[in-house]
Amino acid sequence: MEMSSRRTTRMALVVMLLVAGAATIDGVRTWRQQRWNALIAAAQVPAEAKDVPAQVVFATRRACRDGLVVTRSP
Repeated sequence: MEMSSRRTTRMALVVMLLVAGAATIDGVRTWRQQRWNALIAAAQVPAEAKDVPAQVVFATRRACRDGLVVTRSP
């Protein structure tokens, strides 16, 4: 049994859409990580940010502990 060319084309399109979706998700995650990294490097992480990833909290605390970030007193 050989697949028809229409079915083959549909399957190829579905696979390409899945790959494009995965690439988009990966790109957005990378962009957000770079944004957080820039904020950490500039010591501008908001004190009360609600959607802070655990990695950002860890990196900020580590930078403060190592003296790389000067914390502001309230």
